[in-house]
Amino acid sequence: MSAVNGAVTEQGWRQPRVAPSLVEVYRTIPVAQGAWWRKALAFSGPGYLVAVGYMDPGNWATDLAGGSRFGYALLYVVLVSNLMAILLQGLAAKLGIVTGRDLAQACRDHYSRPVNLALWIVCELAIAACDLAEVIGSAIGLNLLFGIPLPWGIVITALDVLIVLYLQHKGFRLLEALVLALITTIAGCFLFEILISGPSWPGIAAGFVPHASLLGDRDQLYIAMGILGATVMPHNLYLHSSIVQTRAYDETAAGRRTAVRFAFLDSTIALTIALGINAAILIVAAATFHVSGHTEVAEIQEAYRLLTPLLGVGGASMVFALALLASGQNSTLTGTLAGQLVMEGFLNIRIRPWLRRAHRYLLRGEWHCEAPDSEPGDPERAAVLCRVPARAFHVRARQDGRVREPRLAEGARLRGGRRHRRAQRLAAGAGRPRPGGVMYSRILVPLENSSYDQTILTYVRELARHHGSALVLIHVADGWAARNIKQLDLRESEEMREDRAYLERASAALRGDGFEADAVLAAGDPATEIAEAATRERCDLIAMATHGHRGLNDVVRGSVASELRHKTFVPVLMVRAQPK
Repeated sequence: MSAVNGAVTEQGWRQPRVAPSLVEVYRTIPVAQGAWWRKALAFSGPGYLVAVGYMDPGNWATDLAGGSRFGYALLYVVLVSNLMAILLQGLAAKLGIVTGRDLAQACRDHYSRPVNLALWIVCELAIAACDLAEVIGSAIGLNLLFGIPLPWGIVITALDVLIVLYLQHKGFRLLEALVLALITTIAGCFLFEILISGPSWPGIAAGFVPHASLLGDRDQLYIAMGILGATVMPHNLYLHSSIVQTRAYDETAAGRRTAVRFAFLDSTIALTIALGINAAILIVAAATFHVSGHTEVAEIQEAYRLLTPLLGVGGASMVFALALLASGQNSTLTGTLAGQLVMEGFLNIRIRPWLRRAHRYLLRGEWHCEAPDSEPGDPERAAVLCRVPARAFHVRARQDGRVREPRLAEGARLRGGRRHRRAQRLAAGAGRPRPGGVMYSRILVPLENSSYDQTILTYVRELARHHGSALVLIHVADGWAARNIKQLDLRESEEMREDRAYLERASAALRGDGFEADAVLAAGDPATEIAEAATRERCDLIAMATHGHRGLNDVVRGSVASELRHKTFVPVLMVRAQPK
């Protein structure tokens, strides 16, 4: 390992990992110990989120066309496509588990900035193109089931942004459960369709055997290429390399080997189910349309109209439309996640969550608590950490120079192992003699754990040296774990641990240079937390770096400095920062 700008660079990588992938849910799902099936259940889930991309409405069109025109002959193309998908997704999962980076982050480290920008643009366009089929498929399903016009169906489907936001706040397992429920719905619908269509089982078995006639038939080759292209989804590779990191596996060689093994098992089972659904679509088309002479059925609406008359079973078309709706909605949910991590990985930027999830649609047309009463001898009102939804964690320097993360009710527990409900006071540091007549005795310095911090740290060093000021560093953590600290029972996410370590390094460097330095780790709205910390810490000045963005960038990235000026009476010094 080596150090770059105070951050640790792992062997084999040119740059340190600034933030984990999908920080909202990173390592938030514990891995059960004990029997192998418990571990398998703990790792099950990411494969199903990936599998939905292999059964989206884009696959339906090619499978319908192949089955209606050529019967069961192209089933082996579906099989080969899914075998390729199993291999590629297994490699993507292995990358994420072994390196701790998703595919986009790995590309960002390996390639130059222009190449990364080009890769990001191509990937975003690919996701938008896939989403186009998925959103239209869902809209068609709503139209067929409820008569909702297509434009309104597209609007309703686009609201998956809100669903993803809500479920990520409630826990990633809930999102996985929703996706699995929709997959079960699709599988149940097509099992019903197969039973009522009465396919030829010898014909199905023969269809899975490769044959050379494909190369001599231009039309058959064209549809086979369509099936292959609709099956292998590049953005699923980025997605899989990220979401496997939601599991809190042991970060040892043995722990990673176990995680790779169970992640591969999870994706193999899920993609085998996707193979069954894709094959079922083609089988139903062959048994219903090809046998009856309707060999030109390639549109979903046409298949919907013909299913009930040709099969003679009431409700066959409705079941088909229900499966279509479930498939389209499922795919848009995972496409939203893929768009998020691709932007964060390639560009290393974090924008407001709703915009982060909505940008692809443009391409396609907790409480802070204080001590209730100050105790005698307290030099100031101290912050406390309590077992209620908390956004602020006050951490101070220990004698060994590390930032101290206070423990809840240390040594005071109730029966049954529950923590004491009374919050523990964090005493303020001992008062130190101040130079007389200084203008700024305590300066609050917001840091964002990025290369921009070097600008403001360099500036405040000179300012603090001139005035003899004490420095209070603050970083406001974002992410699912930070916002839901009560539900997690105050367990840190990987992002929060990295933020705390970053504050330790920064404050230790300042103390090593002779400065008095404290640190505050907070979580929640940055402007609000910084304003509250300035009051609580009795700071005379807030010195922060600004990016200088305005207009649309101000909306996308957010403007903490502008909001902060309206939330505090403490003077705010803003320094235009340049990334190092």
